[in-house]
Amino acid sequence: MGLVNGINTTSIIKCNNTLIGSVVKMNNATLSAPLVKQAIRRDVVSPASPTSNVNRVVMLPSQEPTTDLRLTETNALTVNLWVKVGWTSSLNTVVGLLALSGEAISSGTTSNAYNNTFRIFYTENNNRLYVGWLNQTSGSNRYAQAYWPLHVRPNTGLGSTYWSSSNRGNVNSNGYTMLTFTVAGTSSGSSIMSRANVKGYWNTTTIGDTWVNNGEQNGDPNLNTTTPRGMALAGLSYSSGTFTQGAGAYGGNGTGILMDEVSIWNGILTSSEISALYNSGNGGSISKTSKPSNLKAYWNFDSDSTGIDSGSPFAYPVWPAPAVTGNLGKAVLSGTSAFVSGGTNIIS
Repeated sequence: MGLVNGINTTSIIKCNNTLIGSVVKMNNATLSAPLVKQAIRRDVVSPASPTSNVNRVVMLPSQEPTTDLRLTETNALTVNLWVKVGWTSSLNTVVGLLALSGEAISSGTTSNAYNNTFRIFYTENNNRLYVGWLNQTSGSNRYAQAYWPLHVRPNTGLGSTYWSSSNRGNVNSNGYTMLTFTVAGTSSGSSIMSRANVKGYWNTTTIGDTWVNNGEQNGDPNLNTTTPRGMALAGLSYSSGTFTQGAGAYGGNGTGILMDEVSIWNGILTSSEISALYNSGNGGSISKTSKPSNLKAYWNFDSDSTGIDSGSPFAYPVWPAPAVTGNLGKAVLSGTSAFVSGGTNIIS
C-alpha cells in the first residue's frame, strides 16, 4: 500500500518555506545537524501515579493537522507504533498507549474527554491489550472494544507473566515492541470489534483472535466526524475536563514509557507491509520525501521534526507535511518528558 523502505537522512523537506536538509531548520531555527534518531519518553511523576497528567505527550485538538484523524467506528484503518515498556509489574491499572479523542461533548453528558475516541491501552491487572471505540450519548458511555490476554499468546514471548519493564517479551535489540492493529470498519453494532474485523500484531506476528468473538460492547458507539481530534501518547484522555485540560493521564509507573514511529493508515495493511514497517527491527521504513497515498499521519520524533514552543519541546508530524498544514500537528511534551536518543533508547 505504498510503503517505501529506507530513509535518506539528508532528504530535502520544506517547513515554513525553509529547506530542511543536512542542516535542519524549522520555524527559522536550526534544530539539529546532522539528523539524530530520537524517540519520546513520557516520564512518570514521583511518587509514581498512573493517573497523573503532570508529564504528558499530547497533540491538542486545536493542532489537528488533518480531518483524516476524525476516525469513526465505520473506518477501515491500521495503527502502527513502537513501545518500550517502562511500567513495573506492580502497576495494577490501565496504561494508555494511544488515544485520538474529540473535545466537544454531546448534549446531556459530563464535560470530559471520553467522547469520539479511538483508543489503545493495556490493563496490567488482567494482562490484556485493548483496542476500540468510545463515545458518550445522553450521559452514558458507549464502547466497543477487543482485547488479547497476553499471557496466553506465545507469540509475544511474555510467557505466563505480565507485560512489564522486567518482562518485555519478544523485542528488537533496543527493547522495543512494534504493535500493529487493523480494524475493518463496519456500521454500529456488536460486529464492530469482532474477531473477523480486528487483528493485532506483535512485531510482525499475529497475536491471534481476540478473546471474545464479538468484542466487549456497552451500547453502540456512534462517533462524529465534525469534532476535531486530539492525540495522547503514552497516556489516555481520561481525566475530568476537556481534552486540553486532562489528556495524558494513565501513563504508567516505574521509569516511564518510550514510544517511536507512530503512524495511522487508511485501510488494512497486509502482512508484507507490516513486515516493511518492522524493517528487520529497525523501523523508519516510511518515506520522508514521498507520502504514501494511504497514510493519514506519521510522527517519527527525529531531530528534523522537533523544536521548542513556549519552553516546551514538541515534534511535528512528518506527514501531513507541516509546510502545507500551517505547522499543525505538534505533539508537545510537558514536565520532564523528553526526546531521547542513543544507546538503547531508540529503534535504530
